[in-house]
Amino acid sequence: MAVMDYATLFEAIVDAVIVIDEHGEILDVNQGCLVMFGYKKADVIGQNVTMLMEADQAALHDGYIRSFLTTRNPKIIGQGREVRAVQAQGRAFLARLTVAEAQYAGVHQFVGILQDLSKQHEAEAQANEAMLKLQQLDRSTTVAELGSALAHELNQPLTALTLYLKSAQRYLGDSEHDEALRGLFDKAAIEGRRAADIIKRIRSMIEQREIETRPVRVSGLMQDVVRFMKSVLKDPDTRIVLQHSSDDVFVDVDPIQLSQVLTNLIKNAAEAVGTREGKATIQLSWQRDPAQGDIVVLVDDDGPGFTEDILAEVFKSFRTTKAGGLGIGLSLSKRFIEQMNGSMTASNDSALGGARVQLRLPLAESIP
Repeated sequence: MAVMDYATLFEAIVDAVIVIDEHGEILDVNQGCLVMFGYKKADVIGQNVTMLMEADQAALHDGYIRSFLTTRNPKIIGQGREVRAVQAQGRAFLARLTVAEAQYAGVHQFVGILQDLSKQHEAEAQANEAMLKLQQLDRSTTVAELGSALAHELNQPLTALTLYLKSAQRYLGDSEHDEALRGLFDKAAIEGRRAADIIKRIRSMIEQREIETRPVRVSGLMQDVVRFMKSVLKDPDTRIVLQHSSDDVFVDVDPIQLSQVLTNLIKNAAEAVGTREGKATIQLSWQRDPAQGDIVVLVDDDGPGFTEDILAEVFKSFRTTKAGGLGIGLSLSKRFIEQMNGSMTASNDSALGGARVQLRLPLAESIP
């Protein structure tokens, strides 16, 4: 069987391959190196390899070679590390460097292979930026929901207090002492109504936030959410599975809010399945419901499921089983879905044997 010759194999490697001698002089490079750095071959052959490095690394490189040849201590030989390389036009970029030693005709040679990490680091930076924005949005909406929920909870006792004060006045007589009490009760009732009005205005201001819906491709949004949550959770024992559907459909939603809802549901599921030992699975799936004319999105897990008392009040504000939890995540999520003309329900009907949260979302009337 014919074997590919060295020269062909050398040029076929996509990554940059650089061969230098014991003095750091470049003996050969492949086409991948020329593309990565933007040089012509004549520009680099015979030059010191430090021309491809930043100044601080270049100043130390020859010393590294001498140290290895003297001590035979392979600090980088046979190992990989991240370095900063410099292109012909002066642009620095991150690369992964692997170095191997060889001898040819009694001369020490070193072969370095460089893999450009620019796109990988750019993708990580974008993911981190997206996560930061989502966390900021989550904090702001959580504060808004907390304010709205508190306004609702406080309004009821304030209303009751005002009624009690009015009722108490009926038991007062005509004495000077009772008249003084009546005046105090009146003032207390006025302050109670004023507090209720302030809370009402705060709640009205919070709830004026508008949801901006538009046609969104379901498959693309689901893939983005799963990719994002895998990078956030990084738990080898928790598997997030996207069950692809043959339905390539668009829904009329606010993509940011829907993404936030799904990430919150997956995070909740991860915390639930993380309470037991062994591997765990969270599954995200969707399908068209022709009878209802909408899309059903399911978040299933193989955890312990909801207890009966939690399931009865799962979407109620300030209801939580988490230590230090506020208990408004699911309440906020349900509110977002309903603002997008959808619905959210919870059950223990998971296909995986645990909890299930079901979303129903309206189909987009037009497709971009």
